[in-house]
Amino acid sequence: MTCMSGGGRGSSDGGRGFGAAARATVRRRPVPEMGAAARRNPVRTACGVGHAMVDGMHCPYCHHAETKVIETRVSEDGYSIRRRRMCLHCNKRFTTLETTTLLVEKRSGSLEPFNRDKVISGVRKACQGRPVKEDDLRKLGQRVEEDLRSTGQAQVTSDEVGKAILKPLKELDQVAYLRFASVYQNFENLSDFQQAIDALKEE
Repeated sequence: MTCMSGGGRGSSDGGRGFGAAARATVRRRPVPEMGAAARRNPVRTACGVGHAMVDGMHCPYCHHAETKVIETRVSEDGYSIRRRRMCLHCNKRFTTLETTTLLVEKRSGSLEPFNRDKVISGVRKACQGRPVKEDDLRKLGQRVEEDLRSTGQAQVTSDEVGKAILKPLKELDQVAYLRFASVYQNFENLSDFQQAIDALKEE
């Protein structure tokens, strides 16, 4: 989780916006049990009613364990949540960004975070000279990510990413599909291309 501090008393945004003056790493520590006052006075956020105490969240300024959420925003793709918080000790405000993690295991065995832009970049090369719009590529990248996340797995292989690209790319442009498949499936000769073309004709 990323913590973006800023907006305390006397800060430039007055504690109202989501502007971040600095970044700090959130350290997780045991949080004291919620007091009776916090239970009696829940904080209303954009997502509903939540308690003033936030589990595991410490103020990046004074490291106090009691903070409250004063505003919550969900990203358009639904994969991250931005929360505006206020420390109950020093009253300074800061923003946290919560994101889901999807890791890709490369053929070398190393892991890297899934990158939608990397998917789009690879498909864009296959679409050179084809009547494919940039918006089409963005939609394809989003669909690939949604399909992978819908499996419920926190880690996928690069092979699974390639397979997730093939279906929507085939629907988008068959020539681009053949180009991408020739690299992904390691076509070695013309017969490999012919088999792929015949498979397209049969569909």
